[in-house]
Amino acid sequence: MASLTSSVWARATAIGLLLGLATALAMAGGAAASGSKSSLPALLKGMKPMQVRIVRSAASGCEPDCAEWISAEGDIVDSTPALFLRALGSLGGRKLPVFINSGGGSIEAAMAIGRMLRARQLDVSVTRTDFIVCASASKDCAVGAKGAAIKAVRGLPNSFNSYCASACTLVLSAGTQRLASPWSHVGVHQIIVFKTQYRVRRTYRVTTLPRPGGGTTTQRTLIRQQTLGANTTEIAVNDHSYQPMESYLRQMGIADSLVPLMEATPNTGIHWMTKEEQDSTRIVTRQESGEVLFKPVDAVPPTKSVGGLLPRTSHHAEAVVPVMYNGSPVSLQFEAVYDKVRSEIDLSVGLRKGSEPLQSKDLFVTFGLDADHKVFGFNSEKFRPFGALTVTLPPTSICPLRASGTLQLSLHPVPQDNSPMVGPETAPASMPVGSAPGLTEMLAEACGAHTAEGN
Repeated sequence: MASLTSSVWARATAIGLLLGLATALAMAGGAAASGSKSSLPALLKGMKPMQVRIVRSAASGCEPDCAEWISAEGDIVDSTPALFLRALGSLGGRKLPVFINSGGGSIEAAMAIGRMLRARQLDVSVTRTDFIVCASASKDCAVGAKGAAIKAVRGLPNSFNSYCASACTLVLSAGTQRLASPWSHVGVHQIIVFKTQYRVRRTYRVTTLPRPGGGTTTQRTLIRQQTLGANTTEIAVNDHSYQPMESYLRQMGIADSLVPLMEATPNTGIHWMTKEEQDSTRIVTRQESGEVLFKPVDAVPPTKSVGGLLPRTSHHAEAVVPVMYNGSPVSLQFEAVYDKVRSEIDLSVGLRKGSEPLQSKDLFVTFGLDADHKVFGFNSEKFRPFGALTVTLPPTSICPLRASGTLQLSLHPVPQDNSPMVGPETAPASMPVGSAPGLTEMLAEACGAHTAEGN
């Protein structure tokens, strides 16, 4: 018997489908306008794999009956179904709603997740999760049944400017109830079919054995495989490319009219569905925020940190402010959230033209607090071109805003390179503090806390 090792070169090919990367694709505004295609390998590298977590509400006074949900944030990749399987397995038969905030990703992975959710008859809502920072490394920040496979983290649901685009809509389709609020976005576009060719080197142990009666036989045993390189390219979409997805959507009870909406929008762009399209395709069954899936909990203001958590208000002050932008009426969707521990208020503005969101990545907003105080909000999230323009209001600016009683809002283009600041894109719009329900009380509490600290 004799043994030796030998190496051979080989090529392996994988075909995949993407219905996603909506945030990255939508960023390429210039590319979409010119009709050129985005670089597929660059998009693949830009994916942020989805994180799947069990979340327990950090709403004030909700214990011991705080609501829980499954949070799914990020891009859907090949490993995402395994994360869902682990999370669902940890529930022990409990049925929690799924709150998803995603730009899409792998079609096959999204459909696998969808089948898991439909089999368990779970509800799905387009809602992001604002996670709560712990006051310390306290183990109480992660809560859950003793011995559970996954412990819950703490957070608050927030549908404001949350989104479910591309392959994410396949997960949304699986919900027994499918929710999207007027503040959230559901988007579709053409699928992407790609081919990846791998260059591999395989090392075999070759063994020569004697045969009974004379002669020899050779056996090869693979002992190592090394990937030497890969090349991913987009390939043409044909009529058969949509068939697995069409069959899946019919099984989920989604109207056939959804796929033509996808096919009508190039994969270098995104079509944000109107309320009428969401209704007619049945992709959304209720135009509400995900919180309606919870049982109501009476909030009791906490007097101290509970379970190692930083106390924080659980409600948002919201308002819609109409402005003129590039000669068209646009709605500024204003939101304020008060963080008691930091004694700061986060202000944000989302942009909509009718039912369509507008890109914010090249704009910033001025918040005029009074005659002498201004702060500026930016979209700092690279992969969310439609994200909110956000600023944190420091404690010293809260009382001036409360005293003035009015916010002045205006949009500006972000200066390029070293170019000088130019005038506002919109005339300043006045927003009385009282027009955002809850904001007056929020400012009074935050201003009082700041005054007390100053004394």
